[in-house]
Order: sequence, then structure tokens, then C-alpha cells
Amino acid sequence: MNIKTEKEFIDACHLAKAIVGMMPALPDGLTPRHMRALDAIAQLSSAVADGAAGGETRVSDVADFMRSTRPSVTHLLASLEERGLITKTQSETDRRVFVVALTDTGRDLYQRFVDDYHSHLARLFSAIPEEDVLVATRVMTQAYELMAQDSGRK
Repeated sequence: MNIKTEKEFIDACHLAKAIVGMMPALPDGLTPRHMRALDAIAQLSSAVADGAAGGETRVSDVADFMRSTRPSVTHLLASLEERGLITKTQSETDRRVFVVALTDTGRDLYQRFVDDYHSHLARLFSAIPEEDVLVATRVMTQAYELMAQDSGRK
């Protein structure tokens, strides 16, 4: 890739970050990362309900989904638990493991700020061919993975 193309790509990354900044204001004290955790729990719980997982959504599953460290996600989930948005309990099958679930309040918040908003964006983005969105998603994911690998080299 030439430098001009690389710079245009990085400029587009800045625009992508600006898009995230245009998301609706969240309730006091909640961040986009909190909402990402609620989304992870909702999606993982849905997969569990569909039989795609072992029956419980573990803290480690949320960390893997968010591509984050377990200690970081544990801290984040503790914040959500304090706000009454999730429950965190020991697994019935393995007492060393903690599982999480959305509370009714957490499900309501998820519905309003994640599910409904993404439905709105899907309608808005329908002007963009789906294949273009899929290509952009693949490229951004590959760029992230390359940068993550490279950041370990010094």
C-alpha cells in the first residue's frame, strides 16, 4: 500500500470514530463501553438460548466477545451490577466460574439504547450496499488485528 492510500485509510478511521461519537447520549454514568458489555451479554445469552453455548454466559465469554482482558471486563461488569443492570453469580456447574445475565432494567436499557438504535442505523445505512458495509467491516477488523499484533513489537 502506498503512503497516500494509508493516510486516506487513517482519515477514514477518524471518521469512524466520529460516527461513534454521534451516538445518542447515555444515562448518567454509563459509557459506550458499558453499552457494549450489555450488548455482549444480550447476544451471548441469545446464543445460549439458541443452544449455541454451554447454557451460561460467563464473564470470560464477555471478555472474549469484547476483545478485552478479563480483569478489565470484571471491573466493568461490577459497575453494571452496582447499577442493577446485570446479575453476576457463581455458575451452578462450576463454582470457579461467574456467569452474568441482564436484569429487567438492563434488558429495557439494552432495548432502548442498543437494539432500537441499531435498528435505526440499519434503516439509515440501507442507502449503502450491504456488500460495501461487509467489506468495510472486514477491512477494519483486519486493520485492528494487524495493529494489535504490531503494538506488541517495540
